[in-house]
Amino acid sequence: MGKKKKRVHINRGKKQIKKKLNFMDRAKIAAIILAIFSPLFVYIFFKNQERNDLLQNNSFNTIAVIEKLKPRQRKGISGSEDVIYFKFLRRDTIIHQIEQVMSGEISRKNIKIGNAYEVKVVNTDYRIFKLNLETKIDYQDSNWKSKIHKYLSERHKSNVLK
Repeated sequence: MGKKKKRVHINRGKKQIKKKLNFMDRAKIAAIILAIFSPLFVYIFFKNQERNDLLQNNSFNTIAVIEKLKPRQRKGISGSEDVIYFKFLRRDTIIHQIEQVMSGEISRKNIKIGNAYEVKVVNTDYRIFKLNLETKIDYQDSNWKSKIHKYLSERHKSNVLK
């Protein structure tokens, strides 16, 4: 004789009975989530605070020259952002960096290749910087090293006179 097929029970059109969590179960789940994510938030907060302190106390200002622009680059699955490649001069060394800004910022602020902006860079770590895209600096690209030195010496004179 043949074997009987097992019937698979499919809940068609009937409401499924869900187990409701009581207050203590919800409190336990919330405590676990809080215990997992709170150290991460504390770490991010203090790292950002340390970065801002370094930018305020141990940094220098110089000119950043825009090298390359990539508007609306993919970020993750559904997001996008604008990517700005720039260079600046420190102790006769050209340093290249990348700044990621909100999508549409390049067209909104009319940023073009070859434009110059002020950048604040930490002395000990050149990866920590703040690019000021609000104010554009006029300069000639052909002789940008001497322009940067002239700009820095003018800033030094103005800081000494204060």
